[in-house]
Amino acid sequence: MSCPQWIHDLVNVIDPEGRLLREISVFDAILESPYASLLLHANDCDPTHVNSVHPLGADAAGAGLEPGDLVVSIRNLRAFALLDRETHRLKRMVGGGFLGPHSVLHFEGSRFLMLDNQGSRTPDGARRVSRLLMVDAASGEETTIFPNHRTPGHLRELYTFHRGGVAISPDRRRALVTF
Repeated sequence: MSCPQWIHDLVNVIDPEGRLLREISVFDAILESPYASLLLHANDCDPTHVNSVHPLGADAAGAGLEPGDLVVSIRNLRAFALLDRETHRLKRMVGGGFLGPHSVLHFEGSRFLMLDNQGSRTPDGARRVSRLLMVDAASGEETTIFPNHRTPGHLRELYTFHRGGVAISPDRRRALVTF
């Protein structure tokens, strides 16, 4: 790959007064990990395209996860990364049947909820649709939460090529999704 200038996405840790405490290079974390070969499959000068970062909750468990580790959504590698909260080293890269991961959030245990912008199609296969997807980092199991057989017909074809986001309610019974 030849690029005049690579984009190196950073996770910035900022204190309540706005001071920069740490910069974490997502590109370098991947490059220094067993997953470095994934960078060969990036198709532009923005190999990662980080679009969200969140700390794991207190109930993080399984797949080597610890509370406070960071989950980083990496659109251009069609994956999300789990970074150690102390060393910032890449613990694990999770990929699957999703194509446009956005807003990857820790749900509970080893499960994550995300907006998969481009990873599904209408039942007849004619058009792409976006979906809300639950991914278990320990087992690799993927479950489409939305749309499903209970979703009204006019909502089964929602699609967003770029952007989008998810917020989970405090009781974890509902999610707000932006298409």
